[in-house]
Amino acid sequence: MTGRVRPSTSACGCGATMRWATTISGLRLPLNIEPSPDGTIELVNLSLCRVVPVEERAACKSPLYSTHFSTCAIAAATLHRSQG
Repeated sequence: MTGRVRPSTSACGCGATMRWATTISGLRLPLNIEPSPDGTIELVNLSLCRVVPVEERAACKSPLYSTHFSTCAIAAATLHRSQG
C-alpha cells in the first residue's frame, strides 16, 4: 500500500463513527462521516482537510463536513459539566 492514503476512522462513545482528518497546520479533527449542509470542513484528500472560509462556502463544489464535536451529545455534556 505504499503511496496510498487511507482514511482513519474510529467510534465515539455516542455510537457514531468518526472520520479523522488533519488540518494543514497539523491539528487532528474528528469529522462526522457524512457531509452536512452546515459543514465547514473540506477534505483535500482522504486525510487532509481545511476549514472553508464563510465567503467561499456557497461556491465550494466539494462536500463539506462538520466536526463531530459540534453534533456529539457526549461532547456537549462534557463541555457543559466543565463550564458549570
